[in-house]
Amino acid sequence: MKTIAWIVLLLCSSTFSWAAAENATTLEQTYVLERQKASIASVQRAESFEQLRLANREKEVLHRQKTFEFQYIQSWVIFIMVIVLVMGGFVMAYQQFRKDIKTPEQEGNGDSQQNKDNTTLELSTSGIKISSSVIGLIVLAMSFAFFYMYITHVYKINDLSLQPQPQQEKQK
Repeated sequence: MKTIAWIVLLLCSSTFSWAAAENATTLEQTYVLERQKASIASVQRAESFEQLRLANREKEVLHRQKTFEFQYIQSWVIFIMVIVLVMGGFVMAYQQFRKDIKTPEQEGNGDSQQNKDNTTLELSTSGIKISSSVIGLIVLAMSFAFFYMYITHVYKINDLSLQPQPQQEKQK
């Protein structure tokens, strides 16, 4: 009977250990499965974030492209306006030079020599009045100055690169 008791005890203990081992294996499998699900969710979040980042970058590039196209059109409009203004200054200077070069016989009166040498500058609250034989030269100088300022300050062309430029070391 002792042997039978030992056999029953042995069978019971092996059954309990087999059930415990099976339960431990199930817990390990559940843990591994949950870890895999968490990893998959993390990868999916990373992919969705990358898709959103790429969509945002695409919108930025499209906005930059439209901005450059609009600035291109604006630069042509401004360029044409500047050319018209400078040409208008040249025409006004030419007309003034032509008027000042006319001889008294072409004017029809003898007082034109006195009017050519007469220069007046009048400042008032209503404005500035200049009458001179060199007004054409003043208009021409203003046209050149305006065109120079346009070229140096407005129509400055800068090379834009997409890669950041490395900072150069300051010379000692």
